[in-house]
Amino acid sequence: MCHVRGFFKLVVLMLSVTLVGCASSLARIDTWQGDSAGAADAAVLKSPGEITVVQVNGREMTNFLMDDLALDYALLPGENEVVFVYKTIWAKSTVVRNGESKVHVIESEPQVVRFEAEAGETYRFDFDQPESRQEAEQEMPEFSAAIVSSAGMTVASSTFWD
Repeated sequence: MCHVRGFFKLVVLMLSVTLVGCASSLARIDTWQGDSAGAADAAVLKSPGEITVVQVNGREMTNFLMDDLALDYALLPGENEVVFVYKTIWAKSTVVRNGESKVHVIESEPQVVRFEAEAGETYRFDFDQPESRQEAEQEMPEFSAAIVSSAGMTVASSTFWD
């Protein structure tokens, strides 16, 4: 009986380590294909769950099963173009019928931001966080996000993407 418990604990430990390893590799996505000379010095763009990165430098980004994952994107040093969509979800306060969505989805038009990424630097999206669905709906026609460095400096602002 003691050997069975010990074996079970070992299996649980191995599964936990494997899942943690998978989760950490999923959290950072390389935005280039193949090996790159600048990969070791890659910059990182932190993307919150409300931002879905559609493509980086013309390369389509993977579409995950869950829309609201916070992900980190590894960027090669130099000029980068990031296309993204802002999306927020608000619960409906009314009764929903069969098949009707239980949430309001508020989504921006595709946005693009272009900036010079520095080796080893970390960047993040900065945007106004609406406090209500109505506020989110009002902000969408003029939605814009900034890219901010780890020092807190704005390096670029988004515009509508064609």
